Amino acid sequence: MFGKKKPDNKKIDVAKHETKISSATPEARELLKNILEMMQQLKITLPQQIGSATQMTAITAEGNAIRYHYVHASAKPDKSTKTTLRNTLYTYLKQDENVKNTLKSGVQMEYEYTFAQDKDTRVLISFSKDDFNL
Repeated sequence: MFGKKKPDNKKIDVAKHETKISSATPEARELLKNILEMMQQLKITLPQQIGSATQMTAITAEGNAIRYHYVHASAKPDKSTKTTLRNTLYTYLKQDENVKNTLKSGVQMEYEYTFAQDKDTRVLISFSKDDFNL
């Protein structure tokens, strides 16, 4: 009853997720703005649990790319981690018309993973229209 009011977790702090937007191209900035507005309308909050082992923590626009930031529950990546993640993402993304349209517009999609027990290691996976023969 007393003390600070709890924040409304149903709203995304757009400014928090636009921290690197100043370095982004106009296309990437506009796409990020649209993504964050859609998330607000759908009442999606971040961090967001994605499956049993992954949590999405942020979405940023960097250069000519939209970057999704994840923390993976695995302790430490091994030599096959990047390949496994890339193949899993590719299988999912190739079926998504919105992703294809984004890539066709010249904006790249990036997925950055850190790991719960090894926060210093980052795995970055990038996709461009060339990866999907668009």
